[in-house]
This record gives sequence, structure tokens and C-alpha cells, in this order.
Amino acid sequence: MEKVLLILFTLGFLQSSGQQNAFIDSSASRTANSQHDNVFTLSDKMPSFPGGPSGWSRYLQRNLDKTIPVKNNAPPGRYNVIVMFVINEKGNVSNLKPLTAHGFGMEDEVLRLIEKGPRWIPAVQKGRNVKSYRKQPLTFVVSNKIK
Repeated sequence: MEKVLLILFTLGFLQSSGQQNAFIDSSASRTANSQHDNVFTLSDKMPSFPGGPSGWSRYLQRNLDKTIPVKNNAPPGRYNVIVMFVINEKGNVSNLKPLTAHGFGMEDEVLRLIEKGPRWIPAVQKGRNVKSYRKQPLTFVVSNKIK
């Protein structure tokens, strides 16, 4: 029987170059020049999971199906899954997208976990809540078979 271990979860961002406008929410009804449509990559206060790192850890422990890679016959190894999403001014999550493609159900599981989760604490820029995007890494480790 193979064993899976969720070894690493990071609440921190993977930041891209550039200050803002990493991508624009195309469903917005305002013009692209409006600051309200900007999706920030960096802000005065970055978005966060409710309860901070310990809240994220508890959420993972309670909700992540760590057996997904084993159920889907992933070979032993370390799989760094990265997903990107937008957190709006109210803390709602949208525009979820996997940035890795390891397969074996891992990206789908992380997307499911984030999509069904609670509202996030939104980013703040100049004293106002703003849309921001976030890249969330999560690492699965599938160990060798246990006899």
C-alpha cells in the first residue's frame, strides 16, 4: 500500500514581477482604466486566509483528501501543486486556475479545497479593500510502497 503525506503547505504568496494589473477580471462591468477593475499582485496589505497560517493548517487537516494521488496511481515522488485565483474586495474567490499539471487529481483537489472554503480576508491598498490575485502552493509527497 502506498502512503501519501502532505508535507508542505504555504500560506505565503508566490509573487510575480509587477506591482498591479497581473490580469484583469474580464467579467467586470467597469472600464479597464478604472482602478476598481485592477487586480493587484502587490498591495499594502496582502490577502490572507481567515485565522492566518494556523487557520489554513486546520482547514487543510479537516478538508484535504490526502489520498487523492494514491487513489489515482501517482508514482512515488514530491508534487508541488500551484493554483492561482482572485480574491475580490469582499473576500470571495474566483478565477481559479491550476498553474501546474501533475495530474492524478492533485490540482483538482486543491482547486476544490479553495473553491469550497471560507471567504478570505481581502487585500488592502491605500485603506480600501481591493481585488488581488494569489498563487497558492501545496505539496503532496507520495512515498514508496509499505509492506
